[in-house]
Amino acid sequence: MTIHVYALRLMDELETPILPYLAHFSPERQQMILRYRKPADRSRTVWAELLARYLLCKGDGAGWESVSVERGKTGKPRGRTPEGVQEISLSHSGSWVLCSIGAWGSGVDVETCSEGYEEIADHFFSPEENALLQRMPLPVREKEFLRYWTLKESFLKLTGEGLSGDLGSIDCMALQRESEGIGGKNFLLSDGAMSAVCTQREHLPTQMEFIRIREIKDFLRPIVLCSLSY
Repeated sequence: MTIHVYALRLMDELETPILPYLAHFSPERQQMILRYRKPADRSRTVWAELLARYLLCKGDGAGWESVSVERGKTGKPRGRTPEGVQEISLSHSGSWVLCSIGAWGSGVDVETCSEGYEEIADHFFSPEENALLQRMPLPVREKEFLRYWTLKESFLKLTGEGLSGDLGSIDCMALQRESEGIGGKNFLLSDGAMSAVCTQREHLPTQMEFIRIREIKDFLRPIVLCSLSY
């Protein structure tokens, strides 16, 4: 079964109050969300989890209250439905929220900013990757940096290591070749943001699917109205 990758683009929602949606989160999760000082950070976090739960409902035909997003000790998310467990990975940056989902483990990452990328590459890329970047023309170097960076982060999300893992040891070219059982694929988004997904090569998706935020809002409207009536 192929892993599916979904993208949701936030526009006005980055500055829209999240209060109507907080009732969908546990008290502990609400406190974590409200610790973010910037409204945009709160919105991205909220909509990432709402997207995951929406996809769990649509995939299994389950009711909203019967699905949940759980987190292990490392913070790696996992979806739970009445039918069992769905492996998920979440990422957000700029106006984008991404979710990879399926029966197999995966990692997804999206990045919109590469400020200071040469210094980052010096510290976290292998000598071979860094040399390859330096040989590229300047107009394409930044984009190629984002290809490598998102592949590395998505791989660490797949393994559950996060940024505690050794970024320099991850061979991006091997991931692109799908030569060691695990494959990685990049997707360039409409505004120039770069994303990547990593999973077992036989489950690697060939395309990204897009969800309109109106779909989720329409799905949630009866639930939100019901929660606000109490």
